[in-house]
Amino acid sequence: MRTFDNSGILQEGAQQGGTGMFVVHEDNEPIPLFSPPRRVISMSVSTAQTSTASTKSTALLDHTAMLLAEAAPVKILIVDDHPENLLALEATLDHSGTGPNGTGRNGAGRNGSQESLNVEFIRATSGREALRKVLLENYAVILLDVQMPEMDGYETAELIRKRPQSQFTPIIFLTAVNTSEVNIFRGYSLGAVDYITKPFDPWVLRAKVGVFVELYRKQLEIERQAALLRSSNTELEGKSEELRMLNEDLERRVSERTQELETANQELWKAKETAEFANSAKDKFLAVLSHELRTPLTPVLAIVQMLDEDPKVTSEVKSWVETIGRNVQLEARLIDDLLDLTRITNGKLELHAGAVDVHKLIHDTVDICGDEIRAKDIQLSLSLDAWQSIIEVDPARLHQVLWNLLKNAVKFTPEHGSISIRTLNTTEGRHSMLRCEITDTGIGIPPEYLKSVFNAFDQGGKTITRRFGGLGLGLAISKALVEQHHGAIWAESDGLEKGATFTIEIPTAAISKLPPSEKTPATGSPLIAAARILLVEDNEDTSRAMQVLFERKGFKVEVANSVASAMELSKTHPIDLVISDIGLPDGDGFEVIRRLNEIRPTRGIAISGFGMEEDRRRSLEAGFHAHLVKPVNFAELSGIAQKLLAEL
Repeated sequence: MRTFDNSGILQEGAQQGGTGMFVVHEDNEPIPLFSPPRRVISMSVSTAQTSTASTKSTALLDHTAMLLAEAAPVKILIVDDHPENLLALEATLDHSGTGPNGTGRNGAGRNGSQESLNVEFIRATSGREALRKVLLENYAVILLDVQMPEMDGYETAELIRKRPQSQFTPIIFLTAVNTSEVNIFRGYSLGAVDYITKPFDPWVLRAKVGVFVELYRKQLEIERQAALLRSSNTELEGKSEELRMLNEDLERRVSERTQELETANQELWKAKETAEFANSAKDKFLAVLSHELRTPLTPVLAIVQMLDEDPKVTSEVKSWVETIGRNVQLEARLIDDLLDLTRITNGKLELHAGAVDVHKLIHDTVDICGDEIRAKDIQLSLSLDAWQSIIEVDPARLHQVLWNLLKNAVKFTPEHGSISIRTLNTTEGRHSMLRCEITDTGIGIPPEYLKSVFNAFDQGGKTITRRFGGLGLGLAISKALVEQHHGAIWAESDGLEKGATFTIEIPTAAISKLPPSEKTPATGSPLIAAARILLVEDNEDTSRAMQVLFERKGFKVEVANSVASAMELSKTHPIDLVISDIGLPDGDGFEVIRRLNEIRPTRGIAISGFGMEEDRRRSLEAGFHAHLVKPVNFAELSGIAQKLLAEL
C-alpha cells in the first residue's frame, strides 16, 4: 500500500493514520485517515513557530499572490521520481486549497479561492534530468526530493551547486524517509535553504516558495535595473567621451583664440607704442614749430609797444602800428589754439584753479576787445546781475573762454549791431551755478549746425570760413575748458541772420568775496629805479627792443646772448632779476638760473617759445618764478618783474 499526505503527495514508508493523510488503494481512491501531526523543519520557520506561521500565512500568501499576479511567470524546478507527486506539488503551489472543516486558510469557504503564484513549473523525474534542466534554465527555487533512484537529492544538490549559474539557486528538500537530524544537517550543509519532512502543511510550503519567487523577481528587477544602469553608464561613458572630445576641442579653440588674442595684443601693443611714438613726435614737432613761429613775433610786439609809447610817432603811424600788433596777437592766438587742442586731445591740459570774480574777468575781456567793438560801432550792453559772482576756476583759461566767445560775437556781428553780456545765478540740484550769456545780432546759426558748432575745425561751411577766416578751434577749446571746470556750454539761434546766444554755466565758489589784492609798486619808485636786470636772449632784435622798453621804465639792463656771457656779467654786475630765454647757443636758461642761485638767491622769469605744461613745470623746478610764452606781452612781463622786485 502507498500513502499520500493531504496534498496528494506520495509518502514512501509513511505510517498510516497520520492527520490529513489519505490511504490510496490501487484504484487511487482516497480515504481520509487521522494521525498525529508530523514535524516540519525549516531554515526560516522553526518547529515552535509552525502553528504561528500557519495562522499568519494567509495574509502573506494574499500579499505574495497579488505581487506575483502583477509579475511575469518565473520558473520553478520540481524534482521527484513519482509523477503523481509532481502533479500534487504543482496543484498545491498553483491553486488554492481548503483547510480543515472545509474552510480555506484565509477564512474563505470551500468555494473560496486564492490567487496563483504565477509561476511556470518545470518537471524532472530524476537527478540527471534535473541537472540537464538546470543547464538550460534559471529557476527561482528548486523543490528537490531526497529519496530517488540512481542519484539521490543530496548528490543532485551538490552537482547543482558546482554550476556557477545555479550556485545560489534556493533548494528546498522534501522527504518522508530521511528525517533524522543527521540527514537534515547534511541537506543544509549542501546549501539547501530548507528541509521539509512529509507530510507538510501546503500553506506553509506555498508561503516559503512564494518568498523565494518574490526574491527571484526582485533579483531579476535588480538585474534589469543593473542592466539599465550599465546601459546608462555606457551611454554616460559615451557622453563623457563626447564631452571629453568637445572639451578638448574647446580647449584647442580657446588655446588658438588665446594665441590669436595674444598676437592681436602684441600687435595692438606695437601699434600703441607706434602711436605713442608718433604722438610724442607730433607733440615735439608742434612744440618746435610753435617755438619757431613765436620767436620772430616777440621782437615785433616789443617794437609795436615801443613805437606806441614813443611820443614822436604820429597818430596815423600809431594806427598802423596797432594793426600790426593786433595781427601779431591773432597769429599768436592761432598758435596757442593749436597747442591747446593738442593738450586737450592728449589729456595733458592742466588747470590751476583759484577763486575768481567772473565780473572782473568780463570787464577785462571787454577791455581787450574794446578796439574791435568800437571799430565796428557795435553797441555793447552789460547786465551783470549775478549776486554770487565768485567761482573756482583757472582764471587764465576762463578768460580764454570769455575772449573766444566775445571775439566770435564781434567777428560775426555786422557794423552797427549789438552785443549783450548777462550774468545770473541758477540752481542745479543742490549746486548754485553762475550763468553767463553772450548774445549778438550777427549772422546766426542754421539749425543743422547747432549740434556741430563745437566741433574742431567746423565753422558751419566753407562759405563762412572764406568770409570770416579762422581755424574753427575756439569753440571746441572753450567747450573742453568749460567741461573741465565741471560746467556746461551751449549755443542757441533762431536761424540765419537772427543772431545767436552762447551760454556757459559753472558752479559758484564757497566764498562770496575775494581777499584784497596786493598793489604793484609804481614803476617810478626808488625801488624800481635802482633794480638791475640781466636780460639773456640770443635773438638780437628781441633783446634790443626789450632793453629799450625796460630802460624807459627806469630799469638798469645788462644784456647777454649766451650762458657764458651771462655768468661773466654776473661776476661784475650785481643782479636783482634775470629774464632769460630757455634756448641758448651754449646751454639753456635752466643752467643760467641754477648757477646764479648758487652764487646768491635770484629772482627769475623764463621766456620761451615752448609753452606746454611740461615746459612751465621744468622752468619752475629749475628756479624761475614765472614762465612766459613768446610772443611776450611786454605789459605782462613788466608787471611780473615789478611784483618780483617788490618782494626783495
